[in-house]
Amino acid sequence: MWDALAFEPWGRVAAAIGVFALWAGLWLALARFVRRWLKAQIPGTQLEESEGALLRSLWLLRVWGVAAGGFVGLTTAGGVVPPVVHSLLGKVLLATLILLVGGTATEVVARWVRQELATIETPPPLATFARTVAILSGSFVTLQAVLMAVEVSPAPFLALGSVAALPLLFLLQHTASNLFYYFRLLRRQHLRVGDLIRLEDGTMGHVAAITWQDIRLRTAANNLMVVPLHRLNRLVVTNYHLPESRVPFSLPIYVSNDANPEVVEAVLLEEFQEAAKELPGISADSPPQVKLDPKRKAGDLCFVLLCQIEDIDLRDDVEQHLLRRIARRLQREGIKSPVVDSMRSDDVSYHPPAALEELQFIAKTKLADTLFLVASNVEPYVHVYEGESIRWYSPASGLTTALDPVARALGGVWVAQARGDADREMSDANGRCRVPPDSPRYTLRRLWLSREQEEKYYNGFSNRGLWPLCHAVYTRPVFEGPDWRAYKEVNETFAKAILEEVRGRKAFVFLQDFHLALVPHLLKEAGAEIAVAHFWHIPWPTSQTFSTCPWAEEILEGLLGNDLLGFHIRADANNFLQSVDLLLEAQVDYDRYRVRRRGKETLVRPFPISVDFEAISEGVSNPLVQREAARLKRELRLGDGYVGLGVDRIDYTKGIPERLRALDLFYRQNPSYRERFTFVQIGVPSRSPIPEYKETDRRIQDLVDEINSRHARGAWRPIIYLRRHHSSGTLWALYSLADLCIVSSLHDGMNLVAKEYVAARNDDRGALILSKFTGAARELTDAFLVNPYDAEQFAEIILAALETPAPELSRRMRRMRVAVQENDIYRWAGRVLKELSRVDMTPLASAAGAAAGEPPGTA
Repeated sequence: MWDALAFEPWGRVAAAIGVFALWAGLWLALARFVRRWLKAQIPGTQLEESEGALLRSLWLLRVWGVAAGGFVGLTTAGGVVPPVVHSLLGKVLLATLILLVGGTATEVVARWVRQELATIETPPPLATFARTVAILSGSFVTLQAVLMAVEVSPAPFLALGSVAALPLLFLLQHTASNLFYYFRLLRRQHLRVGDLIRLEDGTMGHVAAITWQDIRLRTAANNLMVVPLHRLNRLVVTNYHLPESRVPFSLPIYVSNDANPEVVEAVLLEEFQEAAKELPGISADSPPQVKLDPKRKAGDLCFVLLCQIEDIDLRDDVEQHLLRRIARRLQREGIKSPVVDSMRSDDVSYHPPAALEELQFIAKTKLADTLFLVASNVEPYVHVYEGESIRWYSPASGLTTALDPVARALGGVWVAQARGDADREMSDANGRCRVPPDSPRYTLRRLWLSREQEEKYYNGFSNRGLWPLCHAVYTRPVFEGPDWRAYKEVNETFAKAILEEVRGRKAFVFLQDFHLALVPHLLKEAGAEIAVAHFWHIPWPTSQTFSTCPWAEEILEGLLGNDLLGFHIRADANNFLQSVDLLLEAQVDYDRYRVRRRGKETLVRPFPISVDFEAISEGVSNPLVQREAARLKRELRLGDGYVGLGVDRIDYTKGIPERLRALDLFYRQNPSYRERFTFVQIGVPSRSPIPEYKETDRRIQDLVDEINSRHARGAWRPIIYLRRHHSSGTLWALYSLADLCIVSSLHDGMNLVAKEYVAARNDDRGALILSKFTGAARELTDAFLVNPYDAEQFAEIILAALETPAPELSRRMRRMRVAVQENDIYRWAGRVLKELSRVDMTPLASAAGAAAGEPPGTA
């Protein structure tokens, strides 16, 4: 056909035009498809930054395709262009194509290299060098391809050298980056073998070796972890050095030769981690190591527990505490050890020595001849009129439940705001009365506030400002000037009353909670020669959150008047230190948990508060409580089915609506539990004048009515809502009846209801469902932990708690009871007093000389 066309010029022209049109059409269609594909696929990938270069090159390839179509058409026509010109055009087109593709590839590679270098934060000079090498290497490869296209003879040999260009680039870049990080870690940050580091992903360990490519970490599990140097920069290494003040601590533990080494190692590590939560002398950022010593003693295996403590004076306390914990755990696990035998006199089987006697001994030796004074907003005992008679009760407060036993044990004075309408009748002219009313042990000093003061100080700044500020439950705090001024006035009133009670004596003042944040500074400013400790019972927010308070600096200044400031958990202590560091000019020692400002030093420590385990555990067995339990079972028509229990103040932080919604979902998904599982919710009215609390109260009642109307059968109701205060005896009776207790706080410093329920289960039965956003969740790890915001998971955990076999529930409850028993309220107070005894006691010593006259500022 082509021969025939060759004799007809018009035929060759038509064929050339047809071939050109076909080629150009197909090429442009293909380019359009590729463009659409690139726009759809590239975003979100590593090539996203190179999208513009690729689309520009694609447009140039369209032009090239049209030109190539013309060349193919001319070739089809034949004889139109001289052979020399035809050959030259072909080579130009081929070289142009190679340049387009090669240039695009070079640019994409260069941009990708730049992006990778930015990811690992390569220093600018090194990044510029690496990008230059990438461009030169890509250009070199393209040039060799062009030379090959135009048939230059040296090209094949030069091309062999260009094959290694890009690999060489990455090798140079990787090597240079590693060297950079190596010198930065060793020179600028002085990383050394043996230093403790913690990566952003949570990995912690001691540096075992450092090379120019990576570091080797020895983790807490005794595993060797290899971490490339460039990863350290991205993950951020913290705590490079252990402070010079840290003291190495080793504890040998001998076990029988037939023990499983892996089990023993796990036990030792777990008990250390639990002990670290309770002992401020152990650094939380110092993971322990357990090594099996090749030396044997009478055929036993010897494990050495290695860690670090903050002060050599803490060695004995740490050792004894660890030995007690380890001995009890080894006995529970059935591992024979001389440690168990040596600690048997300490009654390691289940009951530790009387913590009350320990506390009294500490008070006698550490704070001899010193007045013990507690100050809080809430009073431990309230007198109210009931008809024409007067009765007393203890308010529903975790603070008073925890501290009243301590005050009974140590005596002294408790300063608090009067709440009962009969309080004045039962107090003397100075507001003093002896409590408990049925068995007086200490003095209660009551303060009367005006209605306006109480509204603005308590309902205003304390509970509409500080409370939501410190709890991450998405309720906006309200800060108003009159509320703050009332808060300052009431704090001054408390400080004046405390000084009146001290009257020049040696005294240990133990302040409670967020209502009295300014009192410590006022006491020191008045020249009172007393030691002041303060326990903050609620969480402490992040420094950024706390800084939103208009008077944040004054609150911090007030709290730094303390000699000792305690929080429930270490995270709250860390948040406080960071707040001071952000807002005040002070020396913040994160390693020793100390703050020095204007010559005054404040220790900051975590002290997880607890309950009177023995009193609750024995009280549940009291015949009166047992009769109360039988009465409640009859009156509430609980029958023989499962019983659930919730005990809370009506507060939006307690997660009661979330709990009720989860119960509603549980009954929907498990209709077989209707009439077999009844939930009793105790709701104690609290802060009812505040709108947010009124709304929470209304929502709870509406949800209870809605759930009961949906799931009720005959006389049976799934939710029994008791909206009133109950005595401790009634609560103990309910604890003993409950097959499970739910604590679903959205954010809680500790939550003592969880510990009270565990202490009340002296039958080792029952299940605890506990919000993971409570401080108690860090200690009661055998509880069923739940996210109260996740209703589906919540409902599943309720079902799991009800259907878990009894032996497993007993095992969990026994472990939780041991945890609460070993760390009851007396040991909590003992740790506070021990820590206070390490504070500079000069004010107490000098106060003896001032006994003849009142200190400055005393009213």
